Amino acid sequence: MTHCCAVLPRYFAGALAKLEGLSLQTPPTRGRKFYIALVCYAGIAALAAFTLDGKFRLAVWVFLGYLAFRTYLHTMQKP
Repeated sequence: MTHCCAVLPRYFAGALAKLEGLSLQTPPTRGRKFYIALVCYAGIAALAAFTLDGKFRLAVWVFLGYLAFRTYLHTMQKP
């Protein structure tokens, strides 16, 4: 019969070896271009709010939201 004190060091050594094999990546950074793009999308949306009405304005807002979401996803994929 083995004591738990004899088993635990082997267990933790295996867990530590697994952790050393993992590479901890830093989250992607969003650069200046990302924020400039979002400001441009917001500016176009504001212009659409003042100059358009009805379904066309809603369509422009949905399209700009789609572009902003795609821009965000693209920045998340960059290393």
